[in-house]
Amino acid sequence: MSQRRHAKVSPQPQWAAPLTALAKARTAWLAATVDVLHQRRFVNAAWLVGSLGQGNPDPYSDVDLVVAVDDATPPSVLVDPGRRPAVAGVGALHHR
Repeated sequence: MSQRRHAKVSPQPQWAAPLTALAKARTAWLAATVDVLHQRRFVNAAWLVGSLGQGNPDPYSDVDLVVAVDDATPPSVLVDPGRRPAVAGVGALHHR
């Protein structure tokens, strides 16, 4: 009877856990944001650009999201991006 050899799985390095958590939080935030954008009638299209859009992100990658809106967009939506977003349901993954 032959024995199967199983590859030994190395435990994740201690420093990697926060990066994994950050990448998961980014993915969850992006999914929630896309859901909210689908609900907004004034959103015509959205593009994910940068490393995420190209399919080669790393744990440090930010979210580069371009959103095209129409003329019916409420002025409160077009606030300074450094301030808290005015659209209910959309938040910042990291806010200084």
